[in-house]
Amino acid sequence: MEGHAGFMASVMQGDVRSAKIEVQEGIRLIEGILIGRHYKDVPIIAQRICGICPVVHNLTAIKAIENALGLIRMLRQRYRAR
Repeated sequence: MEGHAGFMASVMQGDVRSAKIEVQEGIRLIEGILIGRHYKDVPIIAQRICGICPVVHNLTAIKAIENALGLIRMLRQRYRAR
């Protein structure tokens, strides 16, 4: 999680009645770094967005590229054609 977070709780006589966390993230504009880059560079750059979950960012970037290029659809069609 990047940005600022606030936590609010309501405690009455030692019992937690409610708890709430609010995350405020600013505009990061990471997409601007990717403009003009080769698609093979995108997962490597995207995984460096976050120091906590680089694998998730890498895999998500790969899935986005596959979707954009229609690779999954193409592979399914090839598999069905066999």
